[in-house]
Amino acid sequence: MKKFLLLFVFSIMSFCAFSQLIVRTYKNQAGTYDDIFKKWRFDEMNYSEISVVVERGYFQFDDKAQSLYRVIEKQGENVEGAYKSTTWKCKDERNLDCTVQIIHYFENKSNVLAVIYDKICYVYHIREVEQNK
Repeated sequence: MKKFLLLFVFSIMSFCAFSQLIVRTYKNQAGTYDDIFKKWRFDEMNYSEISVVVERGYFQFDDKAQSLYRVIEKQGENVEGAYKSTTWKCKDERNLDCTVQIIHYFENKSNVLAVIYDKICYVYHIREVEQNK
């Protein structure tokens, strides 16, 4: 009976783990990849309040375009020194392949959500994350 009760509790906990998150951003910027210097070149920072609804199968932005990124597969988590990143392979509303990545810095840097295409990148600096059940 105790095993059954423990299984039930773990099932409820894992169901709650997949509830909806709302990521609120306060600034963003776009970048292009420079093939000559092999690095990203970013535009000026734009200050704008954009909310991103994160569910198990998609990322929905409340920007002017109402951008939607459907998750194809989770590519995993990576911890490198000062930050941890989680990456998903996605398709946008035009059915283009892209990567969505959330980067959490361990120090006092701004956490970011990035949408990366082949040579174009959009970076959103995260102000707060709220869990909506």
